[in-house]
Amino acid sequence: MTFVALVIFSYYDLEAAIYALPHKKSQFGNFIQYWGRKPLTVLIIAAGYLLADKKMRNKKKTLSRIASALCVHVVLHSALIVNLLKLFVGRPRPITLDSSGDGFVAFFDCSPGLGDFSFPSGHTAIAMSLAPLIYLFYILKDRKNLILSSSVTVFWAGMVAYGRVIGCAHYLTDTVFSVGSAMIFAPLSLGIGDIFLAWLNNEKIIDKCAENPLNIEKDDEH
Repeated sequence: MTFVALVIFSYYDLEAAIYALPHKKSQFGNFIQYWGRKPLTVLIIAAGYLLADKKMRNKKKTLSRIASALCVHVVLHSALIVNLLKLFVGRPRPITLDSSGDGFVAFFDCSPGLGDFSFPSGHTAIAMSLAPLIYLFYILKDRKNLILSSSVTVFWAGMVAYGRVIGCAHYLTDTVFSVGSAMIFAPLSLGIGDIFLAWLNNEKIIDKCAENPLNIEKDDEH
């Protein structure tokens, strides 16, 4: 699905970038650049506080899984995968284009190197930090929290993606890939997060995973 979306949106990459050029210094673009990642700071602090307290981990089991998966996802996807791909693809940001579109580079035209590159979008990847929550509530069949977490993610990621594109910091495909890859890595982040949580609680990880690989039982508290 992510590949299909990339192919579709690639047809509009240059057109959208040229349209955004006159708005590259827009207040909304600047707002998103500065504030777009700030909600993650609050989430990480809250997750760290919860994971650091063993009593809280045992009392709030589902929240502990969420906190652990969130931390893993930020490190694995937002920090590691996204930044490695930036260096591998080496795509210049659309702000370097002129009004005719000269300087455009497609996302698949890789030119590895060091620098401030465009593909994929780091801001959008961070705005997708709640992706493991969506997957968790899906496997728990918790419709209420699934809708809530999905709505928050759509709003946050949508606002950030729009702000980064209209601010000429990213192409459409940069943001689309960050959204799609975040959902792809969500199950892995949840799984590694559960292993990390078991390690924190000094549980036998191998036995725990063998007994219930997805750990999908519902807890008393959410």
